[in-house]
Amino acid sequence: MLERIPLGDDDVQVVAPVRRRDRTLVAACLVGLPAVVPSALHAISGAGRYVDDWAFIAAAQLDGAVASREEWSARPGQALIHTLEFGLLGDHIELLVLLLGVVNALASVLLVQLLKPAVGLPTALAAGLVFSVLPNRGATSLWASTLPNVVSLCLVLALGYFSRWRRGAVLAAAVLTYEGCAALGLGVAAWLAFRGATGTKERARAFLIATSPALAAIVYAKLATPKTEGLRPFFRVTGVAASHFGIGVWPRPLLCFALLLVAALAWSVGLLVLPGFHAGRPERLVVSGFISLFLGILPFIAVGFPMATDGMLDRANIFGNVGLAMLIVGAVSLVARSIPSLQAGIIGALVIVLGYGTHADLRDARQARRDGDQLLTMFRACLDRMSPTEPVLVQPVPNRGGWGAFAEDYDISAAFRLNDPLRRPWRARTFATEEEFIARSDDSTTNTFIHHGPRAGCE
Repeated sequence: MLERIPLGDDDVQVVAPVRRRDRTLVAACLVGLPAVVPSALHAISGAGRYVDDWAFIAAAQLDGAVASREEWSARPGQALIHTLEFGLLGDHIELLVLLLGVVNALASVLLVQLLKPAVGLPTALAAGLVFSVLPNRGATSLWASTLPNVVSLCLVLALGYFSRWRRGAVLAAAVLTYEGCAALGLGVAAWLAFRGATGTKERARAFLIATSPALAAIVYAKLATPKTEGLRPFFRVTGVAASHFGIGVWPRPLLCFALLLVAALAWSVGLLVLPGFHAGRPERLVVSGFISLFLGILPFIAVGFPMATDGMLDRANIFGNVGLAMLIVGAVSLVARSIPSLQAGIIGALVIVLGYGTHADLRDARQARRDGDQLLTMFRACLDRMSPTEPVLVQPVPNRGGWGAFAEDYDISAAFRLNDPLRRPWRARTFATEEEFIARSDDSTTNTFIHHGPRAGCE
């Protein structure tokens, strides 16, 4: 016997018996487990502190306030998450990375639950599984500071659990945590309004109710953000192809699979728009996946964010990956439409191939951690020959596939302060290039710090 459970207001959903719901939830949780694997491996091998981690940890341990006033103003949700994670577990970076993996798994589970009513449980599970193993967002699995990015995605994917009156508040909270989720969140809200209401006026009303607070939050975030200089809208659009269809996802021998996705998209669009043709569920999933991918990356390309295939900048790919997972599963369903066992076999093979792709980020992140350890070990050895009253010029840190314990042209004063037994404030910055560093290294009013190469040492 089916149960009718009120969702709030006039939303009512017919759901399966409790035992069946439990089995579905267990299956969704199993699909999310692969998302924990990269984080767990990174934690076991000795997770590192990267870039912003140092500043948050130093602020928590030495200043008593993790997030800055600017962060509280522009992204209050992110500021709260950073305050909690680094304030409570800043000394245990491995636990923070494990927590990151668990939240990634939660995102996969929520994606399954969101898609299940529209595409059925098997297809939803396949999309969740592919999403769990996509290798083009290693930063959101290995870098503790990216937890707010993943939390904001979880809030977007959880919108279906709330009534239309509460969705607006949840979506606004997601935007105020990380505004990169805004376009995808509006798309999900529109889809839920379309499915949960009948008639144009009722759907428009449901959409406005769910999105008005989020639109206000988007405007606020735009006005409050301090990152307004140097933005070049739609400047790096070409990076999207590589990060979602090229080497960011597929190993080189399988790059031809990207052509299959493009062909599946063209076929599906044709069936949807041409008169006299009927688009089935696979075609609709392909088109919906592409729209979701576009919405996921839109906020980033709109400001010229560099869409990377790997490394720390690939964190922007997490929102577009929702659509990419749907697109991949839809394309497989098209190819093997009438053979479910073949579909399952192809998805299984892709999961193995895509999951293996995360090894590059794990390797590069470990090497970047060793670079950072080497730099800080030398800093401690040179403490008696440097003065904290003078700026420290630091040789650029090697770029390990987009990973680095410290970014180029970046303030690393917090890391030096944490590694100074006296906790003295330092003024230290890495240079963007070796040439710039060499040109400034003869300045007698500064400390020169060379942490690798034949001239390693301090002057």
